[in-house]
Amino acid sequence: LKVVKKVEIERIGGLLKNAVKSLWPRASCVVFGSVETGLNLPESDVDYVIFLPEVHRMSLSRTVGSVENFDEESVYTVLERRLVKEDWVKNVKSVGSARAVKVIKINTLEGIDVDVTF
Repeated sequence: LKVVKKVEIERIGGLLKNAVKSLWPRASCVVFGSVETGLNLPESDVDYVIFLPEVHRMSLSRTVGSVENFDEESVYTVLERRLVKEDWVKNVKSVGSARAVKVIKINTLEGIDVDVTF
């Protein structure tokens, strides 16, 4: 495993935030977990949570949890499709199911592992 340095974490965080903002300009992307608390090991992955803005509609959503204009398409699918186009991403995949918390796992070209959830 690669030893992750703070400057690399900040750079990757900026790249992830740019990708997220390209999809959802009002979203925020926040680091959490062991990196945030300072309890991370040198080879720890970096965890991010994405907060999407509250959506106000004149009519009720067709499904519970639907977001803005994505209808049946998952925000995870939308973000995963965007991340595969990024030149800093080596590979990306969603882990989980509709019944459990999903995580998008990213491996960067620098060998840094990043987990993203909503």
